[in-house]
Amino acid sequence: MKKLLIVFLVLILLVCAGVGVVYFKFFYTPPLNEAERALLTPDWDRATGGNWSPWYEFDDGTREWNPTKSFNAWLATYPEEDKAWPILIDAKLEFSDVYDNERFIEFSEVLPSDPIRWEILVPILESEHAQDLSSVLQEALSKPILGCEMMNTDDPHTIAAMQRHGIEVDMNIPVTENLAVVDSLLPAMGVLRGSARFLTGQAALALSTDDPDTFVKQLRSASQAGQLSDEYPTLIGELVRAAINSLVNRTIRWALEEHPDRLDEEHLEQLRRITAASAEPSNGFYGELLLFHDITRRIVSKTGKLTPTSISMISEWSNGTGFLFPDPVHIPDENLGSSARRTLLLYKDFLDQCRDESQPRPEYGWQLDEYNFHFVERIADELGFIPKTILHVLIPASGKASTRVLQHTQETIATNLALNLHIHKHRHGSFPTTLDDLDPDLQTLDPIDVFTGQPLLYTLTDTGPLIYSVGDDRDDDGGKIRWEINDAGPDDNIVEIRSPLPPEWIRTKDLQQRIADDPDFIDGDWVLFPIPFEDPAPLDDAELEIFNTP
Repeated sequence: MKKLLIVFLVLILLVCAGVGVVYFKFFYTPPLNEAERALLTPDWDRATGGNWSPWYEFDDGTREWNPTKSFNAWLATYPEEDKAWPILIDAKLEFSDVYDNERFIEFSEVLPSDPIRWEILVPILESEHAQDLSSVLQEALSKPILGCEMMNTDDPHTIAAMQRHGIEVDMNIPVTENLAVVDSLLPAMGVLRGSARFLTGQAALALSTDDPDTFVKQLRSASQAGQLSDEYPTLIGELVRAAINSLVNRTIRWALEEHPDRLDEEHLEQLRRITAASAEPSNGFYGELLLFHDITRRIVSKTGKLTPTSISMISEWSNGTGFLFPDPVHIPDENLGSSARRTLLLYKDFLDQCRDESQPRPEYGWQLDEYNFHFVERIADELGFIPKTILHVLIPASGKASTRVLQHTQETIATNLALNLHIHKHRHGSFPTTLDDLDPDLQTLDPIDVFTGQPLLYTLTDTGPLIYSVGDDRDDDGGKIRWEINDAGPDDNIVEIRSPLPPEWIRTKDLQQRIADDPDFIDGDWVLFPIPFEDPAPLDDAELEIFNTP
């Protein structure tokens, strides 16, 4: 009997030890130390521009976590005449014949360098109604704020505009009092991007008809659409801003290549100010951190702990089932569970790194590999199964944003530099031999090559300036354009065309292995000016169908 009791006790100890090992290996998250606790709560002014806080304060001094209510209350402090959104949403409905035109949707980012598609777009841009739309958009985009509320249904301005235009409005959707930021229906991003596409098309049309004043004016308004998109406090706004400004930069570089004689020094100075404004850092990565804090507070238990239910909610949301996050907990950050706090801190570290990678720096190129490797290790070492699973679901979407923003920044630097070179030519009669020969006031944006941290490469050719980055392989191929050959055209007329190949953003630690596997995969540089446009191609079947539709 005694032996059985001993065996039984040993078995109990083994089970307990096994449970302990499983718990510490898969579910235990170490608590934050004092230094880490001090870093846990971000400076929310950096995420919100100092305009509002995710903590909404009531008249009696009590607070609750409610970012959307706080954001909307901030918007309400502005008079209606300062808001772009009421004009933009009314224009979207008033000029639906332009916005919803399938030809405009398909060809709106085309420039005259593609004559086949440009010829299709021009009649839309030239119409009297389009000219009226241009005036309305310029008025709207001159406003200091966007002014579109965060809601789970149509905002009041959209409802009012729909009613004015005789569109049926579903008034039965209840407004959520404490809406998750990620659940907010924010239609302004699409409207801003569509407006910018229209305005850049109008700008190209104006310069093609020798109207440089209108060209500059239209591009200024398009760039302002990019600045207003940053009002939405997540990476969505930052990525829309990057897309808009990339289109503006591309249009400027096309103008410098095709019609430099139509732009005087004052035009070039105004365009330079546009590019400088678009290069200013935004708050998108801090806003994404706010969004993650918001999600975390909605998936923890009432006591602030991450549980298996937390994974279930994240999975249901990520699967696109229409799941809406519940109301958040309102307890202070320091009272959340250890797993929630460490997850928030690790995500903050990750976004800090993404933000750093999205800005070129002289002291290093785009090669912060060691940190990323250690970050993945930290997730494995510092988090239990539940928070680790949640982070792995949410991190990838944010990680890709840094390269997109960095690509836009590099294009902006190159555009600014090309403008400075042309201003130099106006002043001195010729382009400079080296970048060191530029006048001091023309050495504005630091012309960093994001892959090396060294200056962009510049050479003066027989046809004008050539600006390029060394690209993925980090070596100088003399400004040779990287081309790829693609099939294009309708099924009954397939042709081969050349397309410029953008960088793949291969990290330093992966470069040598890639070269060893395929020595010819990189043959050339990332040419930024003049733009290596894709060879014009016949309309493909989808484009022909749109073109042939009455």
